[in-house]
Amino acid sequence: MQGDRSVDDASLARQWALAGAGIIFKSALDVRQEMANGSLVPLLPAWDTEPYPLHALLPSGRFVPSRVRALVDFLALQFTRLLAPAD
Repeated sequence: MQGDRSVDDASLARQWALAGAGIIFKSALDVRQEMANGSLVPLLPAWDTEPYPLHALLPSGRFVPSRVRALVDFLALQFTRLLAPAD
């Protein structure tokens, strides 16, 4: 594929796509708001890439402060909500 633009800056690629200057390949999580308001639309909705894992690494067999556990639990809940299907 060739075109008159190429960029390795995700923010600029998003701006170009929103301006109608091309298409972008982004995580649905990354463009969730734009897809919800119709600014961007999926071109190949049945096609997806492999998911990539997100891990929180904690020391095993050691004391984990409650504030760290609370942060990990909060982040897990937030990502679960973000990945839930939109209503």
